[in-house]
Amino acid sequence: MTAHRQVNVRVPMRYKNLIVLAGRMLREDPSFAARLHKMINDGPSAAAMADMMDRLEKVERYVRGVAELAGSSVTEPDAVEEPPVADEFAFSRGEGMSRRLTQFGKLEVLRLHRNGTRATQIAAVVGVSQQAIDQFISRHKAREAA
Repeated sequence: MTAHRQVNVRVPMRYKNLIVLAGRMLREDPSFAARLHKMINDGPSAAAMADMMDRLEKVERYVRGVAELAGSSVTEPDAVEEPPVADEFAFSRGEGMSRRLTQFGKLEVLRLHRNGTRATQIAAVVGVSQQAIDQFISRHKAREAA
């Protein structure tokens, strides 16, 4: 197994979750680094853009499938307004006690939980309380059991 080092990067806060996802992909998919490097060096060529659109469509189909399995629905992109850039990759929305997980956040919580991550760590990643994570996981387990 490859040793991992922590790297701190200063980016606008609106890109935090994007950087977290890129880091996860770099850890989990050895070929991602080469593809990312090529994309940065080559710029967005027509072929690269077509490839990205194909991949995006696959991801959207996957998300819809996961949402169906979880018993929720995903609104088609053209049926809603574009979210603000700051919320594009948000795991949660709101402030204080009214902070709630987004659909993207719920999927991340389930992924982290299945990988054995503790609720306190998950809460820190997605920006809600540990109690909210425990409650979400309990409700999800109950729905799966039903």
